[in-house]
Amino acid sequence: MFDKYIDIQYKHNSSNFSGCDCYGLFRLIYKEERNIILPSFVYSKTWCEEGEDHIVKNVNKEFYKIHFPYKLYDGLIFFSSSNIIADHIGMYIGDNKFIHVYENSTSMISKLDDYYKNKLYGAFRYKEEIVK
Repeated sequence: MFDKYIDIQYKHNSSNFSGCDCYGLFRLIYKEERNIILPSFVYSKTWCEEGEDHIVKNVNKEFYKIHFPYKLYDGLIFFSSSNIIADHIGMYIGDNKFIHVYENSTSMISKLDDYYKNKLYGAFRYKEEIVK
């Protein structure tokens, strides 16, 4: 299912097959696979700059935080290299793997190994998916 999302070029504030950033990749997958249009964070400075518009500070508006033990499958996961605020986003796809894209790179699937687990900031689900 995720093969068509591999090798998409990084492009800041974009979410399509010609280029996307790490949150844009998640938006693209949700649009293509579930016909769900996730909220855009382009209106803020950027999703990764600290401030009141930051996606993490607005999580309760659009996303629910998932607490340990994570039920991550196809959920949004945030990573932080500074332990202060999230600076990278991926989508957990099962089997201890996630899909993501870094600046100056193309989208890829990586293992959620010790390196990434140590940087895991939190796991989230889009509110519209939560069955009440």
